[in-house]
Amino acid sequence: MTHPQPDADDPTPPPAISVHRLQAWYVAGQNVLDLADFAVPPHTVVGLLGVNGAGKTTLINCLSGVHEQVNVEDVQWNGRASGFGDPGYRASRYTVFTEHSGFTYWSFDAYLAFLSRTYRRPIDPAAVAELSAGFQFEPFRDKTIGALSTGNRKKAYLIAGLALRLPLLILDEPVDGLDFTGTEFLYDAINAYREYGSVLMSSHIAESFERCCDQLYVMRSGALEGPITDPDALRHVRRLVLGD
Repeated sequence: MTHPQPDADDPTPPPAISVHRLQAWYVAGQNVLDLADFAVPPHTVVGLLGVNGAGKTTLINCLSGVHEQVNVEDVQWNGRASGFGDPGYRASRYTVFTEHSGFTYWSFDAYLAFLSRTYRRPIDPAAVAELSAGFQFEPFRDKTIGALSTGNRKKAYLIAGLALRLPLLILDEPVDGLDFTGTEFLYDAINAYREYGSVLMSSHIAESFERCCDQLYVMRSGALEGPITDPDALRHVRRLVLGD
């Protein structure tokens, strides 16, 4: 199925990314994801809510191009036909994974320089300094990533993703490992990110959605419900996932 191209006279911008009929599996014939439609509008924060094991991380891995056992009927990036491996899409998104074990022998600043070359875009030193201060990360910038604590390693990847200012920032359980100060600052940074692009964030923590999200999807057993945009519903996330 090919979705129609955007109408030049339509003032409504297309989603940053939209996905139609996605299936993913680890064992052939046993789908862990079976989704109809999913979209992230431009300059919004979209939540992906679900209990552990619901399939949130698998979906994020698919969107990030690191899950190979996937079949998708149609992917649109800014209203144009695309794919998870498309170079234009890959150059426009950055993912902070729940667990990240790469670049352990690099310093944070060396990692930033690598990202700048890879994505072919400058990274504003003032933005990095502001984010480092907000996360209280300044004393750790010259340490190797592998030598950092779990929380500071998470901060390093979050700062990098926020500083790149790409059109799509994907965050998988972003508050895991963060202290109270880091969590509060992250919520502010996510809300401010609408100026640069969209954020898709997964979590099992209700507060994350109540503090940040414009809309959310609820994932149950590999299927999605949503998008949910009602402000009252967004303030009562527990009811959405537990049905009480």
